[in-house]
Amino acid sequence: MSKKKKEESKKKSKKKGKKKIIAKQASSKPSFLERAKTNFKKKKLVYMYCLGFIFLVGIFAWIQNSEWFKSALDPVLNVYASISSGVLNLLGQGTSSTGQTVKGDAFSVNIKQGCDAIAPMLLYFSAVILYPISMKWKWRGIFGGLAVLWVLNIFRIVTLYLSGAYGSYSFFDFMHVEFWQVLYIILTVFIWLVWIRWANKKEALTDV
Repeated sequence: MSKKKKEESKKKSKKKGKKKIIAKQASSKPSFLERAKTNFKKKKLVYMYCLGFIFLVGIFAWIQNSEWFKSALDPVLNVYASISSGVLNLLGQGTSSTGQTVKGDAFSVNIKQGCDAIAPMLLYFSAVILYPISMKWKWRGIFGGLAVLWVLNIFRIVTLYLSGAYGSYSFFDFMHVEFWQVLYIILTVFIWLVWIRWANKKEALTDV
């Protein structure tokens, strides 16, 4: 056999070998369904967390829109008005609270549903209660975080009164609609992230 024929036969055998390797690799490559199952198993906790969060938020949204909840919310709004008026009086504003309204010589604020911070509190509660960690850290996160959010809402009402008393109506509207609504959500997420970091550290220390 000539050298040329030998080289051609070697090239053909190499090509056949490469084709066999490619065929083996293609047959060993997992299918789309297998990859999807593997990916689901890896991220199962994330998917379950998201589904649980959406489910709880849906339930809370339904409760918030019910008539009995709206009527039961009145005492909460009255407490907000009373405490906010007390804080403003400490600042020398000379306000008084009547029902859900904080009145002063320069301005008055009527606290309605949506100004109660119930929705962000329920979102925070859902995010904490569904997080995969020991229940003892969850309860501390729930009570501590909700207390901070409640105090933060009092501060929000006080600053809204002051912005209306010492600023223009457009400035009050900006503080009420744009500034505080966005900031409150950001602070709610921030408190949740702080709790996650704290709870994970505590959990790691107890596991040692």
